[in-house]
Amino acid sequence: MAEQEQGIEAQYRAQMNQLAHFLGDELRPSGFALFVFDMNAPGRMNYISNASRPHMLEAMREFIARNNSTYVAPNNVFQVLDKIDEIADTALTKPDDSGHARAALHDIRAAIKRAREFHQ
Repeated sequence: MAEQEQGIEAQYRAQMNQLAHFLGDELRPSGFALFVFDMNAPGRMNYISNASRPHMLEAMREFIARNNSTYVAPNNVFQVLDKIDEIADTALTKPDDSGHARAALHDIRAAIKRAREFHQ
């Protein structure tokens, strides 16, 4: 089931919109997010951002991963990417009658290239 987006609670709406306009002007062209929640009654968090919802969710996932024990440091990422690239390179030297495996390996190598660019 997809997450349902809820609007900002009325008690925070005006202030959060003012702050968002200020942050957007001050931080341009960077993206930002502002999270507001009641520290004494957890359960609901309001946010406003100048990023699209998918971009904001991806940024939040990355933030959580970096601040959680599941984050893989970039040095380790490059080691893993090097090994996958090596395996793909070796596999590409073998004959493939169908061409499907070869296409998949090219897709893997393209994904590796994008991952390297992301972590640089």
